[in-house]
Amino acid sequence: GSCGMGGRGIGGRCRGRGTQGLTFEPEQPLPPATEYSAVVAAGTKSKVSGEALKEDVKWRFETLRPTLRMSRPDNGQRWVVLNPSFLLQFNLGMAWDRAKPYIELTETGLDGTGKPETVPLQVRGINSTEFRDSNLHSYYYYYDDDEDAGDGNDGHGKPRKRRPERMVLLVQPARPLKPDHAYQLVLKQGMPAAAGTLGLVAGRRIGFETWYTFSITGYPRASCLPPREDFFSLQ
Repeated sequence: GSCGMGGRGIGGRCRGRGTQGLTFEPEQPLPPATEYSAVVAAGTKSKVSGEALKEDVKWRFETLRPTLRMSRPDNGQRWVVLNPSFLLQFNLGMAWDRAKPYIELTETGLDGTGKPETVPLQVRGINSTEFRDSNLHSYYYYYDDDEDAGDGNDGHGKPRKRRPERMVLLVQPARPLKPDHAYQLVLKQGMPAAAGTLGLVAGRRIGFETWYTFSITGYPRASCLPPREDFFSLQ
């Protein structure tokens, strides 16, 4: 059997499973975020009945796409500082230069009034020390295009180094944010991982608000207060 994309065959072997099952085992793990087509060619015969397929049987499938697992700040968070550093953790290794065009930060008033303003951003990866200091959860690292990373071994019985920091992007506004404002950090549909051509299935929005300046938001009406001779109010 063969499995390929765009006519490029993927090496491997076929193995029978009972009298009616057949599995294809690729020689190497399939890269993530990639679409493949599989073909069982016409003329393939059953060893049980001797019958042959009259035409090709084809189907398509995808390997794991990038997905946002966690963000700091969380969606809906308030009292965010004016010089924040956002951490975005994914299920796959990410490349900041591929991801940056798909990340946007917009700014509006707390009540949503005013024309949204786009805030310029700086995007980069983080190193192992920053990952350790962040106290992020180390998810199982599914795939890394770097041959000395990931789980398992290197083919010679030597453990390979886990690099969960490659799953994290650090996003920083290029200017201070404004107090009493609402923000939307947008991850656009199609945002790619470090490897593969398939990106986020759908866009993601992370909404948050900066800290609020001190103010009185409400006060009792005079008609609601009990009559007292010593009562007075400040105008």
